[in-house]
Order: sequence, then C-alpha cells, then structure tokens
Amino acid sequence: MIKKPYLIKLLNNKNFLLLIAIYSSNCFSFMLDGELTGNDLKFRNVVSSVSSASYKTLADWEPEHNLLPTTAWSPGFKHDSKNIVLVGPSGAKVDISDAVSIVGLEYKSSNALEEVSEKLSVTKCDTYGTSGNIAYVVNSSGSTVCSGSVVNGYNAMPYHFIRPILSIDNAKIVEAFNNLPIEEKQEGFYNYSFGFTYPYGFIVPASGVKTWQNLFKNFVISIAYKPGYIADVRLENPGVHEFDFSMTKPESPYLEGIAKFNVIATGSFPTGLVLNIPTGNDFSLKHINGKLGAADIPIDVICPNCEVQELVTDGVEQVSTTKINVSGTKVKFPIDVKIKKERETVALGQYYGNFVFTFGLNL
Repeated sequence: MIKKPYLIKLLNNKNFLLLIAIYSSNCFSFMLDGELTGNDLKFRNVVSSVSSASYKTLADWEPEHNLLPTTAWSPGFKHDSKNIVLVGPSGAKVDISDAVSIVGLEYKSSNALEEVSEKLSVTKCDTYGTSGNIAYVVNSSGSTVCSGSVVNGYNAMPYHFIRPILSIDNAKIVEAFNNLPIEEKQEGFYNYSFGFTYPYGFIVPASGVKTWQNLFKNFVISIAYKPGYIADVRLENPGVHEFDFSMTKPESPYLEGIAKFNVIATGSFPTGLVLNIPTGNDFSLKHINGKLGAADIPIDVICPNCEVQELVTDGVEQVSTTKINVSGTKVKFPIDVKIKKERETVALGQYYGNFVFTFGLNL
C-alpha cells in the first residue's frame, strides 16, 4: 500500500500601491479602474453606453463649470488615436493601444434635451443622438471635429456633466499582459495617463453668433495586475491509494504495479504551475513489519504533464523542480507511481510509503 502525497499550496503575498494623481483644481480626471488576475479581467467602474451596447463608459460623470449660457448647442468630438503603454513595477511596459480608445462622449444636461432646427457648420459624427437628458456622439475613426444633434439651450449653461465613450477589448488587454516576459510579470499597478481635448458648439444669446469651444480633460488607466494565484491543491480521491498489479504477467519474474493520483488545482495560472520536490523525501516502500528485515521497494514517479516527466527513477529523484504544462482556473493532472521488483526479493505482507511535493505558480 502507499499513502497519499501531501500537497502544499503556495499563495502569493499581496502587494498594495496607493496611486495619487494630482491635477489642477479646475481639471478633473477620468479613471478607468481595472483588475487583472491571471486571465480574469474586470473593470470596477464601467457601464454600458447609451450610444450602443458594444461601447462602454465610466460609471461616474465629471462635472463642467462656468460654461457660457446658450440658446442652442451641440455636443462635439474629435477622435485622436493614442499610444497607450501601461507602465508597471520596475518599468515593465504593456502596450494596449489597440485595446482601449475613446470613441465618443456623453453629455448630461439638467433638462430633457429637445432638438431644434438650428445648424452648426460641422460634419456630423458617425453616430449621435439623445436619450432623456443625455446627448451622445461617436466617431470611431477619422481626425476631424464632428458634431451631434443641435438642442435647445434655454439661455442657460448647456450641460453640467460629461464622460467618455470607450471601446474596450478585454481579450487584447489580457493578451498584452500574457506577452510580458516571465521576468517582468510582476504583481502591482500598471498605469498610464494622457490628456485630450473635446469641442462643443453653441449659439451666443442675443448676438446669435455660432462658435465652438475646446475643453481639456485628463484620462487615467490603472490596472491592478496579479499574474496568477493558487486557491487550492488537492487530490481527487484523498486517502490511501493501493497499487494495481494487473499488469504483472504470471510468468514474469518481476512484480509490477501502478498507483494513480489525480491532482486538482484551482485558482488562476495562465502560464502554468511548477512542481517542486523538497529534500528529505524517501522514494521507497517499506514493509509494515520493520523487524522482518525485508528490503525496501524503490518507486518511480511520473508526471505526464510535466516538462520533465520522470520525476523519480528507481527511488532516485531526477529533478528538483519542473513546469507543469497546464493553464486555466481549474485543472486536473495525473501523477503515477510505479514499482518493478523481482518477485523473489519481495516479502509477503503490506508495504507503505509517502512523499511530499509542493506546487507554485510558473512566473
């Protein structure tokens, strides 16, 4: 008989970083706040845009102050492609330029928006419209100023809040982080900030002058990255595992057997796991009656999913650590224990043994 291996789970220490962004008192910052654990990316402050279910926006609005009163106004937008390269611990860089972009804006007024017949001489955006007291404009390409619906300004400040409409490709963000060299995959915050201007058009009361004004905003992207974690490692069938001797041929002078262990790991490990063999293991089976003087039976240990599959041969460990080629959030992989011993050297009775492996993340 053979006892189960004791499996020790390794958990990463948590690192925390306080991100402080300071800007002038009259310039608010938008922040896209994300968390990437393994391959699981979540944004804490993202909601669907009223412009389209395929676009996102931030849950919070940023206020505007002291805009001139107007009789009519129109939301505007100017698409500007940005090179967005997040910078993490020790200067590690993650390019997500093709994964995140500002494609439009949502404007929030204090009144329900009513379209008027006035016109402003600017090209219309690809998508625009109103919903209640929100006006939106979307232009996913091009570099010229575009406008949306012209709405009544009621001789008051045209709108009071604004927020960006975003195109976010989660899969590309995850891929960009996975492409980091292993030595640069450090837990921590990966950040980038940039400024952008946006225009809106309005008609000045009394004079009827039609004009445009550019305003400036800051945008911060912050993603808390944890390359992976191990929540639990266990045997599929805990308890004593007995050898199967059915492979032994009656005429063979050797006694051959195998005990199969299925290991289940849960957590997040996009780049695989690592199996470690601590020193001090005894890779042999011993007779339950120690006074009998029976010879020990050396074992072989095989890990089919490991880069080095033969972990132990004839009782001697062949490697101290090896990568396990698995990935995901819940995986199962086998570890086989085999014996092959001359029949005449095996005493009658029960044999037992145990060994210890530890598991960690492949970082």
